[in-house]
Amino acid sequence: QEWVTGKKFCTYSVCHHGKLSALSIYPVNYAIDGNSCLTFESIDHQGILDWITHFVKSMNYTGQIAFDFIEIDDGRLFAIECNPRATSGLLLFGLKDGLCTAFLDTNKQLVRPKKGSRRQIAAGMLLYGWRKGAKPGNKITDFLKHFLSTKDVIYRTRDIKPFLSEPLVFAKIWLNSKRMKLSIPNYFTFDHDWNGEPIETKKEIKAAL
Repeated sequence: QEWVTGKKFCTYSVCHHGKLSALSIYPVNYAIDGNSCLTFESIDHQGILDWITHFVKSMNYTGQIAFDFIEIDDGRLFAIECNPRATSGLLLFGLKDGLCTAFLDTNKQLVRPKKGSRRQIAAGMLLYGWRKGAKPGNKITDFLKHFLSTKDVIYRTRDIKPFLSEPLVFAKIWLNSKRMKLSIPNYFTFDHDWNGEPIETKKEIKAAL
């Protein structure tokens, strides 16, 4: 299999009988070792929109679907991963964007988050965002600027309790990851991520819960 390098993008879509009803596109910016995104910014990308529109139409697909892409220097797109489920692309939609209409198939046009809207997983940024591996050419000054100017995915002024509860949630995650001898990133995905290891290992880990 050919190894390709280029710009990385993630997407999230809602579809009904081959029609694309909702779509968010965001580049991989700050991420855990370049993989699991910590920040999200809504962008337009016509090539990705056309690719997904064609795919879901050809499959007559209904449901949620999320593709990851690499765009090489000549503009060609390579789809490198597909998740038929909800992903972090959901976090870019606001209440006014009308994502609910896409799920109900009552929208008259494609539902998109506002271009340029940004969110971050603040706890993850504090743990990993400042590290060199989080972003090519990462600098602490750039990290601080981005961190201080981007809204957390949980924080809401009218409902602050979930945000204040995050340390307790993280403590539970940390304890479970230590008990299962997994890193925190691997713990987050162990129950739905498979990279070729024996299936029995997954069953044993799940049973340990």
